[in-house]
Amino acid sequence: MKNKKLKLKLVIIFAIIILMSFVPEFFPDFFGDWKCDGKKCGYAYLHTNTFHWGFRHWMWTLCGVILFFWNLSEIFEDEE
Repeated sequence: MKNKKLKLKLVIIFAIIILMSFVPEFFPDFFGDWKCDGKKCGYAYLHTNTFHWGFRHWMWTLCGVILFFWNLSEIFEDEE
């Protein structure tokens, strides 16, 4: 029974991560993302038209990574 709860918790965590990865795509202005033409964007290399991440986008990703490892550590603590 404990093994099934562990598997269910992992599936839920990964499902939430996948669903939350769509949020920045729908709200690029909120996350401070900006589109450049690939020539004058401040990067040292040329590239095609693309979006660059803003500060809130980086913080969103960092929070997701921290919460993932926090939950992972709780799973291993529960096993012991």
